[in-house]
Amino acid sequence: MLIIGIQISSILKHYGIISSGRYYLVKYDILVLILYGLLFSLPFVFHILLTPKIKNRLLKILFFPCCWTALEFIMSHAIGGTLFSISSSQFAFSPFIQFSSAVGALGITFFICFFASALENAIVTLCFSKTLICTLVVAVLIILFGLVRLKTSPEPIGKVIVASITRTYGHSQFDDSYDAFTEEQFSQVLYHLEDDISKANEEGADVVLWFEECFLLWHEKVEEFTEYAGLLAKKYSIALIVPMEIGFEEGYYWNNCLVAINKNGEMEYRDDKTFLVPVLESFIMKGDGKIKSFKVENTKISSVICFDASYPSFIRKCSHEGVQLLLSPAWDWNLIAEYACRPMIVRGIENGFSFVRNAYRGILMATDPYGRVITEAKTDNVGSNVIVSEMPIYNVTTIYGKTGDVIPVFCLIYVLITSVYVICLKIKQHRNDMHRKKVTFFESQEQ
Repeated sequence: MLIIGIQISSILKHYGIISSGRYYLVKYDILVLILYGLLFSLPFVFHILLTPKIKNRLLKILFFPCCWTALEFIMSHAIGGTLFSISSSQFAFSPFIQFSSAVGALGITFFICFFASALENAIVTLCFSKTLICTLVVAVLIILFGLVRLKTSPEPIGKVIVASITRTYGHSQFDDSYDAFTEEQFSQVLYHLEDDISKANEEGADVVLWFEECFLLWHEKVEEFTEYAGLLAKKYSIALIVPMEIGFEEGYYWNNCLVAINKNGEMEYRDDKTFLVPVLESFIMKGDGKIKSFKVENTKISSVICFDASYPSFIRKCSHEGVQLLLSPAWDWNLIAEYACRPMIVRGIENGFSFVRNAYRGILMATDPYGRVITEAKTDNVGSNVIVSEMPIYNVTTIYGKTGDVIPVFCLIYVLITSVYVICLKIKQHRNDMHRKKVTFFESQEQ
């Protein structure tokens, strides 16, 4: 009912039947909480129903972490990515989160759950077995791995100065009218565009990054706008990552995309958002799912839009492309600002690149490939702010970048095999019970 309500209210808002600033009748936040609450109850249900039939102690302990990790793995390819992954709870514990360079964020999830499962088993059975002791030893080794990785990190081979712009350009996604710029607004936008690029140039910036959907344009205006942005890029010798939302057919369909323009004013590529927010972006056309890149100051730069960064298998393509700096324009709201931004630290650690995420109504975060924060600033106080980040550039190769989600795949296979095995046992037991009852019944009849 919640999903239907949101969808109907979105359509009513689109056709002007309702004029509320937020174009959904019920809080999307509530829907997210309910949906995730239901989904993440499944590992507990499976654990209660199936583990009593597992006799081996280690396999019994292994089932819950595998079940939880398998669920997060499925969601990381379907809905939400790793936005609310349990591994996000460790983003501030830098030595521990370094292990994601080998096993990814979902590998961190597995170990957290395995430790909890081993501890629960020890408490319930009143037996502190070798399994729990080995788990503690592994935890210490993982932390030592992280400390060594941080201590032995090489010197950067260069730097790229990124200027993040937080100006709203007089338009908000949650204003009363969700529409592209008028002619008057468009002229003002072109003026402010040069003003901000000029300020970024004064700060010595190599690249300018705006937030998601910063420029709302009808498709007829896109070419003019892009050409003007290219002229400014050439004039100031500065690369641009320009996020825009392009309207078609009187606003019924939109493209949530960005264009990358090099210092010569040439457009390197256009990239459309691949992973759309369910329901809220039902009117947005999906991108092609490819990672595109270009070079600035001998540094390979790529860009993804907001929600795309929550999908580790998608971002791992950056590792294959040799990306050294990833830029991500984003749009958050208060409830998810912390969850959407801070856990993204792990994307850079997983794949060995520096990362800048400029989010409107959220947090601007810039980190290096080791998760060390370069710049952090809240962007809810909007204005013509230009926030500069000197991003260190490294040549870092990670195990996860080469191997991918080995642990989650193992977990999914283990859960499937174990579930089938236990279900077969239950069916066999049920048949034996039925046969016993029949035998007992016939014996009683004969007597």
